[in-house]
Amino acid sequence: MKIKGELGFNAADNFFISAGRINLLKAVAETGSISQAAKHVGLSYKAAWDAIQVMNEVSESPLVIKKTGGTGGGGAELSPYAVKLVTSYDLVNGKLGTIMSEIQESIHDLDELMAALRRLSVKTSVRNQYFGKVKEIYLGQVNAEVILEIKGGDEIAATITKSSVERLGLKVGGEAFAMIKASSVIIADPAVKDKLSVRNFLTGTVGELDAGEVNAFVTIKLEGGSELTGVITKESLASLGIKKGSKISGAFKASSVIIGVND
Repeated sequence: MKIKGELGFNAADNFFISAGRINLLKAVAETGSISQAAKHVGLSYKAAWDAIQVMNEVSESPLVIKKTGGTGGGGAELSPYAVKLVTSYDLVNGKLGTIMSEIQESIHDLDELMAALRRLSVKTSVRNQYFGKVKEIYLGQVNAEVILEIKGGDEIAATITKSSVERLGLKVGGEAFAMIKASSVIIADPAVKDKLSVRNFLTGTVGELDAGEVNAFVTIKLEGGSELTGVITKESLASLGIKKGSKISGAFKASSVIIGVND
C-alpha cells in the first residue's frame, strides 16, 4: 500500500487549482488551443472551457487569454500570471512528493494505520463504542458468546447468533468493535456484583454527571482507561450518593451488546 497526496488550492471559497487543472493549463500552453488542450487531457471542449472560466473568475488575474483572428484563426495562451502559477505549483508539488516519500518510509505498517483510520470513521448514535480484539468465542448450537478485550484489559461479553459469528468472520485474535446503548447500562454499587444476573460488570470511578429533570447520564472511567456511560434516575442518583470521583460500576447484559467489524 502506498500513501498518495495531491496538491490543491482554494480561492474565494471555491476549489481553484488541482492537478487536473494544472495539466489543462500546461496543455493550453503547449497546443495554443483550448479545444486541442481538451483532447490532450481527455476532456470535452465544454468541460475544459468551464474549468478555464472558473479559474479565470476566481483568480486575481486571468489565467487563459483567448486570441481571435489572424492567419491562424485565433487560439489561446497562458497569461504571465498563469505561467508563474504553474511553475509555483510544480515546485510545491515536488516538495509534497518528497514529504510523501518520507512518510512512506517512516510508516512501516500501513495496514495498522488504515485500521486506525477506519476506526475513527465509524459514526453511530450509540454512546458506548469500543474497539478491541476477540479473546474467546464459545459456540453453541444456535448462539455464541464472544469475549472482546478492550483497552486496558477490560473485557466485554456479547451474545450473538452463531450465523453472525460466521457472517462477520469473527475469530480469536481478530479485531472487532462493541456498542452498548447507555439505556442498557445499569449503574450500580460495586458491592452488588454477585446479586445481579448480568454478564458484564465493569467498575471504575465517576467521571462526568449530566443530570436532567428525570434522569442523569453517568460516565464511568473504567480501570482499564475506557469510559462507560449509563442512565440512572435522579432519585437513584441521590440514594446511591453518586458524585464525581466516587467508585461505581456499570452492568449490562451480553444480549445488549452489538458486535461489528470493519470491512
